[in-house]
Amino acid sequence: MHHRLGLTVLLVALAAAIPSSASAATNLGAFWHLDESSGTTAVDTSGNANNGTVNGAARIAGRFGRSLHFDGNDNVLIPRSPTIEPAAVTVEGWVRGTSTPGLYKHIVSVGANSCEVASYGLYTGIGGGVSFYVSGGSSAQLAVSPAAAPASIWDGAWHHVAGTYDGTAVRLFVDGTEVGSGTPATLTIAYPLTFPDGLLGSFGGASCLLDYIGDLDEPRIWRRALSAQELAASAAMGTPTATTLDEKVDASQALTYTSAFSSGKNMKISMESATGTERISSVALKGVLPGILGMASCRDDLLGLLIAKCDIALSNDGKTASLTVRKLNLFTSGATLRVTVSSGRTFDVSVST
Repeated sequence: MHHRLGLTVLLVALAAAIPSSASAATNLGAFWHLDESSGTTAVDTSGNANNGTVNGAARIAGRFGRSLHFDGNDNVLIPRSPTIEPAAVTVEGWVRGTSTPGLYKHIVSVGANSCEVASYGLYTGIGGGVSFYVSGGSSAQLAVSPAAAPASIWDGAWHHVAGTYDGTAVRLFVDGTEVGSGTPATLTIAYPLTFPDGLLGSFGGASCLLDYIGDLDEPRIWRRALSAQELAASAAMGTPTATTLDEKVDASQALTYTSAFSSGKNMKISMESATGTERISSVALKGVLPGILGMASCRDDLLGLLIAKCDIALSNDGKTASLTVRKLNLFTSGATLRVTVSSGRTFDVSVST
């Protein structure tokens, strides 16, 4: 598994042991880090090869690494793929703007029936804030999240936004908290529409004039509706000290997220699993203690002799762990986290310092 160098914070989404990549059978349909430094490709790291073509969007410093800035005349074109055409769906990512992009501007969309509706879309909605909808292919078959985040969300700061549809309700989440209580809906999402492809930062092509104005980072599409707990954990990745986000997917939907920390800061581990049933049981530091001791839980007294502070606190029903670690000189060459989940599975994540 590749991890970025430098001081790191770990945010881990778990469900099984970790092979090398995802496949079309997993629940993560697409994940674009948007971290490329140049070129016109937005690489999909989910393993489903939903690479996009960047058309005009500028590469800028992001919430994690790099991101894309859309000026109202840009997009990233995602060719049609069955892995982003699920019956149930979650769209999530990080957005930023200094003022509302306007009405009905699409941040992420898949498909379009002319300029009427997408198959599903995360967009600014009627109030210029953020909303989410799914459609059966026309405005007469449309289910929109019950309330939009207000236009004040465009306050110059990064915000985590997500829309979900589980076949019974359409929901919207902002910074890990649900907005409203869901719009009841049982429609079948229509695929493909007359414009079959997906878009980041736009909707239905240039003629629709519904292009997003603002910044976008780490967008991803899931082939199921993530729970409120999972989305709270996902939003928890974006603490003020987080500067990178790395990820790995396994065939059972285990994800590992990595972001930056410094001595005395929190390490966060958060979970997005295939079923939503996995929990974090324990986290240990491996390879820090000498000889046969070799591994120590963050709560072991012996570790306190070597690490100034190492405490773990669980939240989000066990889906998020916050670790406070203040390193001493013994810890300067890096270490490995051994993460154990409720099923008993374990995996190791390297930490460079």
